[in-house]
Amino acid sequence: MFVHDLERGLGSAILTLRSAPDPARYAAPVQAACLHLTVWDAQWEGRAVYLYGAIGLTGAGAQIEAAIRQRFARCSTATWLYAQLAELLKQFAFDGSDAAYRALWAGHRRLLRILARHRRSGTSWPGMSQLEALGLVLVDLHGWQAFTRVVDDVAQALGPAQGPADVSCWYPHWFTDAAAHKVGPVRAAAHLAGSKLMDFGWDPATAQRGGGSDAVRRRRARVEALRNAPVPDREAALEALRTGQVAEGLKWLAPHYRRSDDPLIDQAVRAQPVRRHDRQWHEVYSALHDLYAVKGRRLPASDIVEYTYRETLCSFCRDCIVRLIHRKGRLTNELVLEVCWDSCDELAQFARRVARGRGLAFDDAPRAGR
Repeated sequence: MFVHDLERGLGSAILTLRSAPDPARYAAPVQAACLHLTVWDAQWEGRAVYLYGAIGLTGAGAQIEAAIRQRFARCSTATWLYAQLAELLKQFAFDGSDAAYRALWAGHRRLLRILARHRRSGTSWPGMSQLEALGLVLVDLHGWQAFTRVVDDVAQALGPAQGPADVSCWYPHWFTDAAAHKVGPVRAAAHLAGSKLMDFGWDPATAQRGGGSDAVRRRRARVEALRNAPVPDREAALEALRTGQVAEGLKWLAPHYRRSDDPLIDQAVRAQPVRRHDRQWHEVYSALHDLYAVKGRRLPASDIVEYTYRETLCSFCRDCIVRLIHRKGRLTNELVLEVCWDSCDELAQFARRVARGRGLAFDDAPRAGR
């Protein structure tokens, strides 16, 4: 259960560590969670701060940091695990680890070499996103000094631009835009204007913009067709739930819902397996939320909505679910205190506001011991 909760970013895992007589025995699963990507959408959801708090509670900070440095040095740049490892090392560096600091800059140099090779060979490189993510980590650590260095380093690795289409493909938009918010947009723009990126022709203003792809147009046509399709009736919705078309059944049932449908809904949703590489459960949980979110509609007598809170792999869905439970008046004090330690920062902050409003006490998260 601890591994189940930790991999989902649930606050219950942190509470288990905080109350354990011997939290060191949880060091192995915490380390495993650090060295593997367990988030549902790694591009938008970070897990490093949550995991770093768990590391500190185990008392095995030095051991786990060494494992993270070793994995970071050889991690594939084609996975968002690289960004997670970098964010974890940033936490260690903030707490004074020189080894973590050196590992991050070594990683930056490694990615620059890979970038230069792909530019020379003319092949695409999925690791560009990881180079940009690591650059933002370095800016978090060193501010303006890191921003100017990363800009010049990337320009040097890219070499001269070959035209607008080349700029569209290779210019580090994500890094320059996000970093500008960290160091100041006006200051960043002034530096970029006189940087090696511009000297080499990497001016984003010249980038070639596409007018939309056939795939986008086909997707819009499908959405329009679905919008104009007739809505199935109540019996079709119930039959869909009985035959395993759970997401469709919940959506079709929404305008025809009756309280007597709750047992069938409960059974159908619990039968839906939650697999990391399968989106079906995600659609089911979203449809369940929407069905019960209707104003004036009560939550079912069973705990099926709370069940989806514990099973979903998506932290943003968990945020919506907890807020729904709160709106419907069923958010218990026990669950409030658990959610205060959730990996989703917005959700944790929401729970802490609720806790303060109810007079419930919680402690600040401890930092990782080294």
